[in-house]
Amino acid sequence: VDIGNFYAVGAQNSVLDIEPTGAGGGFAGLEVMEYLNIHDGTLDNSLGDTAVAATFSGITAGTKSYGNRMSNMNIIAGCLSMIQTDTQTLDNVTIVVKTVLANEPNFSNILIRQSNVDLLMRGIKLVRGGTAGTGNLLDVELASRMTLDGFSFQQGVVGYPIIMEAVDRPSIRNGRIYWTAGTPSARSAMYCAAINADVDGATFDNVSISTSSTKMLAAVELLSRTTLKVRNVSVTNIRAAGFVTTGVFMSFQGTPGDVNPIIQGCSFGTDPTWVAESE
Repeated sequence: VDIGNFYAVGAQNSVLDIEPTGAGGGFAGLEVMEYLNIHDGTLDNSLGDTAVAATFSGITAGTKSYGNRMSNMNIIAGCLSMIQTDTQTLDNVTIVVKTVLANEPNFSNILIRQSNVDLLMRGIKLVRGGTAGTGNLLDVELASRMTLDGFSFQQGVVGYPIIMEAVDRPSIRNGRIYWTAGTPSARSAMYCAAINADVDGATFDNVSISTSSTKMLAAVELLSRTTLKVRNVSVTNIRAAGFVTTGVFMSFQGTPGDVNPIIQGCSFGTDPTWVAESE
């Protein structure tokens, strides 16, 4: 299915809602969407009664949607949710939240939940500020082989620009993060945690970080709990001199995690390149 060159304004529920709930009418096994191509449009959620302007979903805890793509899209006054996806692509997508979101004011600009594999996001611009509620820009939990390549994030309210939990082989590269909200010292620009599952092969490369006031806690924060581990970490070419208290902040508890993370070619000014606690 191809949907392109459009402007849609939502008045109730999501403007674009892809959320199968199960088989019916003899179509068992065909419930999920595959190979949707949604492109060159605007989703305006300013009249909506929910925070979510668009969803890409498979069946909760079941069959994944496959091969769907969104490109050259603007999302206004609403957020994007992705649940149970396989080989999902976002290309040149802008999501701007500058007013209070309906129903769930703290919903992240992009929220990814349950099991998502081979997720590719390129040319992503996320903005949050104005009267918007506190919230994250990119919030990912449970994904494998996720790539964010080429991005511009502006965080104008309290929240994490990038927060990932139980994400295996995430690759964050070629982007900029600009923090304009208050209390930057309470947040890191890129946060990666192993709380519900191990994190293996996380890479952060060629990212510029700046703030409009004081320093953020760290450019990259790595955290593990109990028996879970963060392993095979690579942090390269991060530019945040004068804008973070610590380059890479590590808090590993329980069994040892990555004993030799790569931290190379970064610019953190006179502040520590890395700090480790608990181990």
